[in-house]
Amino acid sequence: MQRSAITLALLLAVLLIGCGDADTPSASSPEAATPEATLTTDVPASPTIESDASPTDAETSSDLAGTHWALSALNGRILDIAFESTLAFTGEQAGGNTGCNEYGGAYSATDTGNFAMPEIERTEQGCAEPNVGFETEFFIALAEATSYAVVDDQLMLSNADGAETLIFTRDATPELTDTAWNVIVIDGRQVIEGTTVTLAFSADVVSGSSGCNQFGGPYEAGPDGTLVIGDVLQTLIGCTEPAGIGEQERALLTGLAEVTTYAFEDDSAWFPERNRIQLADATGKVRIVLSNEAEPTGTTLLEGTDWVLKSIHDQQPTGVCPTTLSLGRSQYDGEHECVIYVGSISTTADGRITELRKWGDEDKLSDYEAALLSAVEYRADGSELSLIDSSGTVVLRYRPAETTIEGLTDTDWNLVMLNSKPRVPKSVVTLQITENGLGGQSGCNSYGSSFIVAEPGTISIPGGAMTLAGCVEQKIQRQEEAFIETLFQEVVGYRIGETTLELLNAEDEPVLIFNSGPPTEYDLNDTT
Repeated sequence: MQRSAITLALLLAVLLIGCGDADTPSASSPEAATPEATLTTDVPASPTIESDASPTDAETSSDLAGTHWALSALNGRILDIAFESTLAFTGEQAGGNTGCNEYGGAYSATDTGNFAMPEIERTEQGCAEPNVGFETEFFIALAEATSYAVVDDQLMLSNADGAETLIFTRDATPELTDTAWNVIVIDGRQVIEGTTVTLAFSADVVSGSSGCNQFGGPYEAGPDGTLVIGDVLQTLIGCTEPAGIGEQERALLTGLAEVTTYAFEDDSAWFPERNRIQLADATGKVRIVLSNEAEPTGTTLLEGTDWVLKSIHDQQPTGVCPTTLSLGRSQYDGEHECVIYVGSISTTADGRITELRKWGDEDKLSDYEAALLSAVEYRADGSELSLIDSSGTVVLRYRPAETTIEGLTDTDWNLVMLNSKPRVPKSVVTLQITENGLGGQSGCNSYGSSFIVAEPGTISIPGGAMTLAGCVEQKIQRQEEAFIETLFQEVVGYRIGETTLELLNAEDEPVLIFNSGPPTEYDLNDTT
């Protein structure tokens, strides 16, 4: 029995099955402090002053962009009172916080060490002593700076007389961990109206939605703003609307693979909310711009939950395959009558469903799909999920799905037979199943999926995600394609032996046979 196209609401933990974990370097922020300052004069507007200074080992102006600094000395005095004063640079703007007020403005810096920040805007919050005197002295020194040098982890700003008036210590770029963003620009173009493109960073996984497919993979971000994103797994939904969504998705995934740095920015350059991030490649070109000015859409309390249908209009469901529902950040998927369905969803914490849309032909809906799309509210606890229509009637009830199977989870399985044919010699096809999902190596690529066990002996695998590397050997390429199609489109059940796992189709026939333990080499002739 064939299913529809491969789909998946991707579980984050599955993305790293078969992939190496990425360690996130820890960030450190040196303390800055304020002196007992006494100056009370107003901050003068400073003209751009050119300097012939050419400090050794100085960074170029492009190196200042994306850097973050904490003040450690002012006019020759080491700061010895706990006080947070910062300076950060984007491509054309600089700014930070004195510990009392935020400030920012345009700056110029050359590769010969010239520096100017002629006009400084700032907030006007009242500051108590000694802050007010310190702040005045700080702004005078910054406005009069004409040259800069970066040596090791220190930034020195000097005035026209050559006196080092401001010394900063490199501050770690703010961490990406546990942040979520909307993608607003890809390769200089605004994202297509009506599409929601997201990116979220956990401790070691970056994931998101391209507006069509979900994706994820390991990443490593350094305290100096470096960013490396590893091989990304993606779902394989073919979207055609709105126009250009496929091109936008390819540009996003290509950009993510090529970015090497990240830098926080803000429209005012004062960085009060750090509400935008620029992701740039090795040439310095900004490939992707992220914003948290609006919260990324998501399924809030329902995100990452899996369910099995109990009733539709208070009637028990019938059919060979159990009906399942998996909820991701902004997408849902499942199986009904052994066919995968998928769509977009957004909910609120108070039980409202603000968006619920099926992907594909909405003119041909089963009774179940019609009931699902009629839902405008939900109620959920640990034992049941109820979907409610606009009249207040409960149209669908679900029970929690099982995601652990005794003898199946936490075991390494290696493919022996595929559709009654032996595995291609010297190829490696693996399967690992945990409570978070399943995945492994398909021959040349990594793959992953969520799964649901509605009852013992049945398994629902609502599509999958995989990397998209090509195989060198055609025999392995053909085997990989057949394996992925069989796993995601035919498997509906399982049988576990002492050392074997059989995955079954709707006719109860084994289509994939695995052995536990390490892979073995087959010397049989290739019959694929």
